[in-house]
Amino acid sequence: GSNYRTEKKDTSKVSRLDAGTTAQILSGASESEQIYRYNQGKTGHGWAAEDINNAYDRMAGKDAKLVGTDNKANGADRLVNGREIQTKYYKSVSAAVDDAFKHGNYRYLNKNGNPMIFEVPKDQYDKAIKLFQDKIREGKVVRQDGTVIRDPRQAYRIVKKGSVTY
Repeated sequence: GSNYRTEKKDTSKVSRLDAGTTAQILSGASESEQIYRYNQGKTGHGWAAEDINNAYDRMAGKDAKLVGTDNKANGADRLVNGREIQTKYYKSVSAAVDDAFKHGNYRYLNKNGNPMIFEVPKDQYDKAIKLFQDKIREGKVVRQDGTVIRDPRQAYRIVKKGSVTY
């Protein structure tokens, strides 16, 4: 027999931890910073979702970083294994998708000019896929070079199911 063994990260404890504690531990944010951010009216739950989804990704062994703390217009909130992600946790998934298209076309493009990943609460994922498919059919998902994405199946490449519900 070999003395070598592979170890798999145990993520089963994630669900047993309080979400706020998990986010605080893994985000590196101080408690006072989190209290401030999480109590920002309509956007506090969005900050919490970014922290929690980032924590889950890190616990799953992914290279995950919060990058949207500068609030750059149309920029990524998170970077996971080199992929830019815009996280949208709204009470209504329709409102979240509408916000992503508020100037007509999908406004979140990655550094390569392609549609950025759009992360939604896991309980809103199925509806988000349908809404994105409708937007694609309408020709509203356009790459920076002007290429219009026409295949509604591309919604599955753009929309990401978050780790937590709204």
